[in-house]
Amino acid sequence: MARQWKKQASVAYGYALTRLALNCFMYFDELAEEKQEKEDGSDNAEASGFRSRQLQADGKFRELLEAWLEGRIQLADVAAFREQIQKEMEAVVAYTDCFQTYEYALNRMERRFDETLPVSELSDEAFVRQIMGFLTATKDAATMNRRIQEVIGQLPIRFTRQKYYGMVREALSAYIGADSEALENIMYLLRTGAMVELSEEKKDAYPELQALAEPLTRIRFKELTPEDYRNAVQAVALASEKLYALSEYCQTMQEMANDLYLIVLTGEAAVRDAGQEACASGIIKGLLALDGKAIPEELEEALGGLEGVQEEYYEKYQRLDPAPEYQDGEDEEAYRMRCVDLLMSTSTFVTLKENRQPKTVEVGDIDRAVDEFVNLTEPVFAGLQKPVLRAVMAATLSALPVCFNSLDEIQAYVTNSLGSCSDIAEKETCKELILHLMEMEDYEVV
Repeated sequence: MARQWKKQASVAYGYALTRLALNCFMYFDELAEEKQEKEDGSDNAEASGFRSRQLQADGKFRELLEAWLEGRIQLADVAAFREQIQKEMEAVVAYTDCFQTYEYALNRMERRFDETLPVSELSDEAFVRQIMGFLTATKDAATMNRRIQEVIGQLPIRFTRQKYYGMVREALSAYIGADSEALENIMYLLRTGAMVELSEEKKDAYPELQALAEPLTRIRFKELTPEDYRNAVQAVALASEKLYALSEYCQTMQEMANDLYLIVLTGEAAVRDAGQEACASGIIKGLLALDGKAIPEELEEALGGLEGVQEEYYEKYQRLDPAPEYQDGEDEEAYRMRCVDLLMSTSTFVTLKENRQPKTVEVGDIDRAVDEFVNLTEPVFAGLQKPVLRAVMAATLSALPVCFNSLDEIQAYVTNSLGSCSDIAEKETCKELILHLMEMEDYEVV
């Protein structure tokens, strides 16, 4: 075990050190550009309100880098910073799902206010045949399931909350026998999609986003005027732009926090390359000393010393044996090895859990999860207008495993969904969006 840990630590350390230097270079380069825009007067004053929390995170990250360079960094401090960014991202995800819900509802109103939009020449029956042809055009089960989920996410929703909860329960039964973490993850996705995760704390985190969201919650869709519609669409577009920038920021910051965590976690056990370490730490030290100024040419040239190193270490890591599964009485190295595996994965916001015996999902776990979901969502759903509630149902159902047992069941669902929708504007938008899905995968409509 000790030899395996040393090999894993050495490769992970080299990878993380190199990637941290490269990511820090891009990060400080963007900071310099933002500072220049502010000095030039081209900075957006409204957008600057979003930077208050970012400035705090920027300052904390600088402190961590300085502590690492001075040899006094603590793993607990890096872990706390990772958790801070994770919470920021959770707020971004909660807001993103909220605005996507209203975007879904507003999209289906578009044809009421724009008569120039095209109308499908396909009857409902012909369109059902097109959908079934699209779904069965692939022999790959994973691709077919993804297509079914995407189509469900665009079809009109016309059923009761009780029917919806029944479909959620049936779909979740696919997790019976799986690791409980998988069930926890899908329930989080359902809560965000149902706007349950948008707590008062998250609303307070970004008042600019809340100011855009509040008017949307007061829309009366049956009485929607062209002006109200345009204002709502503009609010969603503006929020989407801000959320994209916030998401990119959190993604970058978490990647650097992950690299720093790996460096501290593996540093004592790793066999290091002195030249690479001097190059990477020298770049980061130089970046910290700039204080927002433009990056000089000599620092940019120093990146050449790390060219191809990250890829080389990653290839080495892929050839290593995987970390051992949890066992009672195991030593600390086994846990650290699993942490390294998690941080080296593509899941940037992965949670580093303490040692635990894996728990298998049973029928009772599904029942409890659904009951809790119902209790959380019923108060939210009771206050939503039908177009918004339908948007929530569509988004959450499309995130779940496919719960149909046959192609006949799928066809019956599609047929009933289109047939029960009397809103021509909504139905035409649904058709348009599904046809777009087909075009994106080069499926030829006949």
